[in-house]
Amino acid sequence: MSMSIQEARRVAQDDAQRFMADNRDADTRALALSRRGDRHLPMRCIAEQIACRQRARGKLPFLRESGFLYDRRALEVCSSEATASYKAGFMAGERLIDMTGGLGIDTLFYARRFTEVVYCEQDPLLCELFRINCAMRGVTNVDIRQGDSMVTLAAYPHGRFDWLYIDPLRRASGKRHADLAHGAPDVVRHQDLLRQAARRVCVKCSPLVELSRARQQLRATLDVRVVSVDRECREILMVFDGNRCSRQNASTTAVMLTPRGEVRFEVSGGAGSAPRPDPARAIGGYWYEPDPAIIKAGLTGTVAASYDLCFVNSSVEYLTADHLVQSFPGRTFRVVTAREWHRRDIRRYLHERQVASANVARRDFPVSPDRLRAMLGLADGGGDFLFFTRHDGRTVFVHARKCAGGKQG
Repeated sequence: MSMSIQEARRVAQDDAQRFMADNRDADTRALALSRRGDRHLPMRCIAEQIACRQRARGKLPFLRESGFLYDRRALEVCSSEATASYKAGFMAGERLIDMTGGLGIDTLFYARRFTEVVYCEQDPLLCELFRINCAMRGVTNVDIRQGDSMVTLAAYPHGRFDWLYIDPLRRASGKRHADLAHGAPDVVRHQDLLRQAARRVCVKCSPLVELSRARQQLRATLDVRVVSVDRECREILMVFDGNRCSRQNASTTAVMLTPRGEVRFEVSGGAGSAPRPDPARAIGGYWYEPDPAIIKAGLTGTVAASYDLCFVNSSVEYLTADHLVQSFPGRTFRVVTAREWHRRDIRRYLHERQVASANVARRDFPVSPDRLRAMLGLADGGGDFLFFTRHDGRTVFVHARKCAGGKQG
């Protein structure tokens, strides 16, 4: 059960905030039980807020330390500080409207860059939480609008905003949907209205969206940005121009962020990746796995050409070479051995080298990592990496270790 607006206002008061700060690492279930008869503080809501702060450690490391109030479901789907900071870095102007405000993480970062920001949200509780969070931080340049965001947008004159940002709700009938046409608001249906409202529009898509279909659906897309944080693909951002309908010269960029939001690598290309070089004749002394953002953006061919690397085969995103790339945008490994896959031979090989645990990965290989570990008698983890794939028409096994000198994406 969600807390009420009155409860949200109560947990924002100083005594509740002090109690939450003093019990930040507490077992929330035990805490709620031990204070069950306490009528002085709304313990159910306080316990949930403490649990949310604990879950937000990696996603919102700075906000969680500053008395931020949460809604549990909104926390699950909100942007991280790293991605919010990145988006605010490439958007700027006088006025922005955030059509799907939610917990308000993106809006808070936009408020640092824009003179005026409009926050739209249907849920009255989320609006109240955001109002409280803004007041705690002295944020005064955000206009909070509760209600249907499309109705709110229609009330403004065309071209009112420099930027429009929208992160459509992707859950319908209890199911998650990656396709843009199933989102709420429906950005495919309303894209002309969105373009009329702002000079630039940024649509946040699910990392699972099919990029080619999304480009077809949002016909004026000029720029696609695939964003990963600490080797996890987090967001796909589709930017289109309110004054243009053509997709000519559309660009695609893979952006790799650190957990703090700094850009670690950035790789750009056209709407399609560079042609894939012919597969390597032999697996070289080094093994490369591009960052997930590069793979999702379809830019592995661009990376391979830039660093003179070869694909292991024509259908997977593993690369190889005999030279070391010090700043490869992904993970770099030194190959210990590469050989054809035969279960008994590989078991014997691992036993002789006393490899009892390993990180197992596969692409274009018929056996799952869990099944491979069971077949080979391996525990998960450690400093050894085992890759299973196809090369030159054969299933192959590659034993590798991370390169100590290369930067890992």
